[in-house]
Amino acid sequence: MFSGAFHAARRARRGASALGAYARKMLLPQTWGKLLKGRLNLPAIRQALGGDRTHEDAAATSHAPDTATGMQRLRQFSGPPALRVWQPRSGNSPARGFYQQFVNEAGMEALFHDVDGANHNFYGRHWQQEVIHTTLQWLAERGRKYG
Repeated sequence: MFSGAFHAARRARRGASALGAYARKMLLPQTWGKLLKGRLNLPAIRQALGGDRTHEDAAATSHAPDTATGMQRLRQFSGPPALRVWQPRSGNSPARGFYQQFVNEAGMEALFHDVDGANHNFYGRHWQQEVIHTTLQWLAERGRKYG
């Protein structure tokens, strides 16, 4: 999605995860029953094993726009500047670099702030406080007042 290397790594992780999930399912009697009755969705399983989708959503149809369409819409956005808060250890570094480069090239105003050590959802109180403090400071610098 963001770069070839990131996409390949994500596909490999998804494929490995799907392989483990399907290996566990092969031990279940109901899986063998579906196989014998021809009720397994083999194209969806193939997609999941190839890493194109997770094993949970392999049979779902995606209605999300492709990346190019989404980025074009973002480029046309004329709203206020963006604040992007990241947690470096969550493995989203390729996404952060992609968006940083995108806003720089598009001439958009954005602040990228890393919360060191935070998990994906900022569960720790000190991480939440840092996000709140950063957000309030960012809003104050722009002269916005929210009650």
